[in-house]
Amino acid sequence: MSRQKKGGNLQEILKTTVESFTKTKLSTSLETAVVKQLNDLFSDEWKQKTFAVRSSAVGEDGSEASFAGQMETFLGVAGIKEICHAIIKCWASSFTQQAVEYRRNHGQVVAADVGVCVQEMVKADAAGVLFTRDPVSGNPGVMSINVSYGIGEAVVSGVTEPDTIFLHRSFYDKLSIKERIIGSKCVRIDVSESGGVQEIETDAKGECSLADESALELGNIGIQVEKSFSDARDIEFAVKDGQIYLLQARPITSLNMESEYELMHEQDSQLLIDDELHTHANTGEMMHRR
Repeated sequence: MSRQKKGGNLQEILKTTVESFTKTKLSTSLETAVVKQLNDLFSDEWKQKTFAVRSSAVGEDGSEASFAGQMETFLGVAGIKEICHAIIKCWASSFTQQAVEYRRNHGQVVAADVGVCVQEMVKADAAGVLFTRDPVSGNPGVMSINVSYGIGEAVVSGVTEPDTIFLHRSFYDKLSIKERIIGSKCVRIDVSESGGVQEIETDAKGECSLADESALELGNIGIQVEKSFSDARDIEFAVKDGQIYLLQARPITSLNMESEYELMHEQDSQLLIDDELHTHANTGEMMHRR
């Protein structure tokens, strides 16, 4: 069966699709199922809790591409009415122009299946991201932590300058503090008592938001997570009263990207024998002769 390209303005079609989602209510059966799960997990106490409602799409986080940031996440959601509305908006955000164009450019299915995760919010003292391998150099002997006060949104959204802690990792997975870079941490984001989140200005210069003991404990947990998935991990975490909570873990997508230096010096390898003056072996591997 032949397929033909459909006409129309993609931007307008996507805008209409998103609006159609947001005008739709969650079905009664699905709302009932959500309430049942909340009751099973938290009994009646869920009504006093706040939640994060976030997308969990097929192929959303992989080793080659990650379009999680293209879709919406809602923090500090309270009450079944707001939870259901946030679920609808998560689905709608899968059809925004930036999300669709990202999937198209990376060869992924445009109409991807999107699940929605409803997680209890941790009213964190500090939170951030752990990379089990240096995401810039790819050095497996260095783990890096970006952390700030409050929930992790301040770190991942870039609204504040977090602390950066580098851990040295030995061949036998022994960890030690390699370096600390203290950030300004001028803004922290906390869960609001009335729902949602709030930004609070702080004056925390000179102190690190994560104790050395917690940093080392987090690093050891990261090693366990890395071994479970068999590759380096980008892990979001939160710390409350000294207890570490893992929020999600995904591959580090920047590790396999070639740097400008590698591209510029790709053919600088030395000759294999003394009397060889020229070789086309590297080019021959990549370009077929006609």
